[in-house]
Amino acid sequence: MNKRHFFSFITIFFIISPFFVLAQPNIVYPSIPFPDIINNIFLSIIDVLNIAASAFVVYMLVLTGFKYLTAQGDPSKVAEANKSLIWALAGIIVLVISFTGGLIVTLVENSLYN
Repeated sequence: MNKRHFFSFITIFFIISPFFVLAQPNIVYPSIPFPDIINNIFLSIIDVLNIAASAFVVYMLVLTGFKYLTAQGDPSKVAEANKSLIWALAGIIVLVISFTGGLIVTLVENSLYN
């Protein structure tokens, strides 16, 4: 099987596969409290990690500002401060993506189960 046939097969599979899922009958599962407890524990851990990561990003931004102020025009120190700023912005992007990803999952879950 050459590459063209393989990618055609994969493309067709991903286009057709939702129809197989939608063809499943509606199955009502009984409510089990144990997975809800585990889910709440994981959500609590993720919330704590998000708060810690947010605090770390704020710390990195303050540290980057301090590096800029103490660089005094030295090109190597300014380059180091730029590098710190890029990593702090990357941290902000990761936090925003993780937060919006959680919102998207919640929205999809609510629309499917309600």
